[in-house]
Amino acid sequence: MIVDTNAYKINNDGLKFIKEQEGFEPNFYTDSAGKKTIGYGHNCDANADPQKCKQIRAPISREQGEVILKRDLVEKEACVTELTKIKINPDQFSALVSFAYNLGCPYYKSTSLLKKLNSGDIKGAANEFRLYNKSGGKITNGLVKRREAERVLFCKNGGC
Repeated sequence: MIVDTNAYKINNDGLKFIKEQEGFEPNFYTDSAGKKTIGYGHNCDANADPQKCKQIRAPISREQGEVILKRDLVEKEACVTELTKIKINPDQFSALVSFAYNLGCPYYKSTSLLKKLNSGDIKGAANEFRLYNKSGGKITNGLVKRREAERVLFCKNGGC
């Protein structure tokens, strides 16, 4: 099934995927990039309104974490929708939202993955996931695994 990204939201597999990849932390912590984070990877510095983190009372429940995650994903869905110029399937869209959630939309906009995707090179775009495996300039096992899992989700159901 091909979808028009202008009318699409992350699917349940994509939401579950992000929750698994991010893990859940009920209290504030500093992530590998040195950013204040809580819940399912909610980065207080990347939030459009950093003051909202001051309103969060830790610890939070998993349900509260999911509400925050879904709110954060609205921006990432809009980012992927705006920047993706070809029609893609729900799994491809969800993999790209995960990618944008992890990297941030400004970075997603400049990736070779997006350039290949928009040129119609689906297989080439899928292989580009593997290039974005560094944090602080160093390859991390967690990002190697996440990018491979995103690539698999992207290619699921014959997407590549």
